[in-house]
Amino acid sequence: MTGLILPSVSYSSRFIGEGELQGSVLGRNDRPLQRWVYLFRQRKPDTKREVPREFVAATESDAATGEFVFRYLDESLIYTVISHDAEGKFDPVMKTGLRTTPMERL
Repeated sequence: MTGLILPSVSYSSRFIGEGELQGSVLGRNDRPLQRWVYLFRQRKPDTKREVPREFVAATESDAATGEFVFRYLDESLIYTVISHDAEGKFDPVMKTGLRTTPMERL
């Protein structure tokens, strides 16, 4: 994925690094959906004990493709992503245990 431009992303500067998380929000029959996507720090990999999730960033998935990306993330952390329907018609969807990949150089 190169040159992907998404709506503005708000970040907490405490989680800056060289990692990124990419994904897509898809509905029935793999139809792309535009949804708010929230990123939370779950825990550090060397910690077995679950800790409260802490907000890291938010963005909106692309309406045409459903894709989202979070860049400049701390690679040492494990993350949780929650996709939220702003209209409240559908329940949120959550994925846990996510690890970053090295960022693509643009």
